[in-house]
Amino acid sequence: MKKFNTIFNLSLMALLAIGLTMTSCKKDNPVEDNPDNNPTTKKKMLVIENGAQNIAPDGSVKYKAHVVDEDGQVSAAKNAVTWSVSESTMATISSGGIISTLGVTGSMTVTATATVDGTELTATTPLGIYIQPSLFAVAPSAIIGFKGDTYELIEALIALSTDLPTFTYASSNTSVATVSASGLVTLTGGGDCIITVTASTMANTPFNIPVAVIAEPVIPLPITKVELSPASAEKFRGETAQFSAKAFNTAGEVAGAQFEWTTSDSNIATVDASGLVTTIAVGEATVYAKSSGILGQAEIIVKPDTAILVEPFFAEVGAGKTKQFTAKAYNLRTQSLISDITTFDWQIPTYGFSIFDIASVDANGLVTVKSNATVGMISTVIATVPGKPELGGAASVMVKLADIGGCNCGSNVANVASISVPSTLTMSSFGGTATLNPVALDASGNEVSGVTFNYCVDSSTIVSMFENTVNALGFAGTATITVCVGDVSATVAVTTN
Repeated sequence: MKKFNTIFNLSLMALLAIGLTMTSCKKDNPVEDNPDNNPTTKKKMLVIENGAQNIAPDGSVKYKAHVVDEDGQVSAAKNAVTWSVSESTMATISSGGIISTLGVTGSMTVTATATVDGTELTATTPLGIYIQPSLFAVAPSAIIGFKGDTYELIEALIALSTDLPTFTYASSNTSVATVSASGLVTLTGGGDCIITVTASTMANTPFNIPVAVIAEPVIPLPITKVELSPASAEKFRGETAQFSAKAFNTAGEVAGAQFEWTTSDSNIATVDASGLVTTIAVGEATVYAKSSGILGQAEIIVKPDTAILVEPFFAEVGAGKTKQFTAKAYNLRTQSLISDITTFDWQIPTYGFSIFDIASVDANGLVTVKSNATVGMISTVIATVPGKPELGGAASVMVKLADIGGCNCGSNVANVASISVPSTLTMSSFGGTATLNPVALDASGNEVSGVTFNYCVDSSTIVSMFENTVNALGFAGTATITVCVGDVSATVAVTTN
């Protein structure tokens, strides 16, 4: 059964898949393979410890690599590890394995190379650099494995919403990996591809998951993969979560494997020798289980008691225009409004690249989209409780395709002085429809018959109009419909959720 987090979850850091891409380029000269001409020298492989990653355009990661021999013994590479990337326009990597992004999104391959006992060993792993949706996240966020492996995708909202989306899935190359209608990924053949996960409430911004399917190890390692269960867990501070681990080799599960358990941040969560995690403070930490040099990992989210609902959940704003956002605080345990939290700190993340930095927000939640913002770009609007930055919520703002400042309202009609139409309209963002029945009135408030109305919408993604019917387009947000006859007009504020 697929897991889905409730609408009161703050965030879910996307789960990072284990990294194990190992190839060995052996030389033909047996003396170089074994400089000491010792037949007992063990075969070895290079392993990238922190494997498959998926980061933001302003993110970074430090890779490490170690050597594993055919008995599962782990050691450091005696000679320096050389690092390289397949797409130098997306990122560079230092001699110490530190990635520096260049503001370009996409996926690429990171390669580690080292000479061990006269043999050149290499290991590769996928790296995704994406601006992921601000409304939801997916675990795992990157996948690396062998043909036949399967992975269940788990989605979670990262901000409060009154409307739960549905999700659809697609693979860029089904000969590498397929994905079912329920989100089950199956690795089908060697190579790389991208799995996209699209939410019905944010159809233009999918979550991108880089996938790499690797060849079987060239030496018979005792363990080639470690899997943790559950893949992720969410708890309040002070609660516990039990994780378990399984080890696999090319023949299947390895019985009796022993695991070393650790976490990435013991200030947030600790773990004992049996995999029992105890949460300490609000935040996110990675839970690791290692066996014979091979690492598996899962995510533990320590939730606060308070979550912030930012409204509108999604807004489409023209370049140079403004939009007012508001926030409310909720108790996550009781799912009730907290009335004494009314002040918030507002921010929009900056990436240092003009194409991504599309808007700013003031201390009251008023968002201003830059006049030169690129149409279709999306940014995140964040509200946090003053002094408690871990208590926050998010929404999204997108640069509108066209700002409809004028409306073709046709010619004036005699005696029409005003138009009566509902001032507000609320409808479902997914499949919702409504009918507007405007009435033309004269100066005395009497109906003027036989009038043809004109309709204009200031949104290209929230709603559309067909004659007098309003149709939701799949996004939760707000829009304004103008109903007019010549110089006389009225507006309808539409909210989809």
